[in-house]
Amino acid sequence: MDQTVYRPIAGESKAIAQPGETIVLRGGVYREVLAPKNDGVTVRAMKGEKVTISGADLIKGWKRKVDGSWSATLGCTSSRRSCGSRVST
Repeated sequence: MDQTVYRPIAGESKAIAQPGETIVLRGGVYREVLAPKNDGVTVRAMKGEKVTISGADLIKGWKRKVDGSWSATLGCTSSRRSCGSRVST
């Protein structure tokens, strides 16, 4: 088995993996949907490393309001929402 460590290329490796192949992810957070195009592809973390796969976008710039609630302006990184939208909790 090839043990070469390649630099991560988000998204592209799952598109080129063939049935029976294994995608080994380096430790970190992958903010994407993991859906290899071919069945029979195994995805795992590199030994000793922690991998988190999340389809969620990271929201930065939270500000606390006077009433104790929090809000942040959302960017344009996702087609699921409008540019400049606000989210509050």
